[in-house]
Amino acid sequence: MGLLAGPMTAQATSFQAFANEFVPVSVSGFVYNDLNNSGSQDAGEPGLAGWTVNVEVGNLVARSATTDANGHYTVYDIGPGSFWLVEVLQSGWTQTQPFNPTYYTFTTTSGVNVVGGIFGNHRVPEPGTLALLGIGLAGLGLSRRRKAN
Repeated sequence: MGLLAGPMTAQATSFQAFANEFVPVSVSGFVYNDLNNSGSQDAGEPGLAGWTVNVEVGNLVARSATTDANGHYTVYDIGPGSFWLVEVLQSGWTQTQPFNPTYYTFTTTSGVNVVGGIFGNHRVPEPGTLALLGIGLAGLGLSRRRKAN
């Protein structure tokens, strides 16, 4: 019971299902700041708070959750079916994990929770930041000079 774009594991719940009754499940994972833009989480790369992760059917959002202060999320009460797990990308960031595709897919099994939906994100410098950095270096006399002929 895994997501196709990355490692996920299934965990059985303690609920007893009656014959032909689907026991809803949850999907949980983590959203982190990919500081070095490597596409995988390295030591010291912190979780990102306040990010939204959606469980979608086609292009419709079935359920969603927001990451906690440490970057963890859990989407509850997911019924039977096949779904996409999609991160809502915030302005000024680029998604590094998963990459191509940028979502996970999973199929639920009654009473079996799905874990491991990991999303990595790297902050993109604002266009003006690089220009200001260049001005700052020039002001320090660190700009590149042409060789005199």
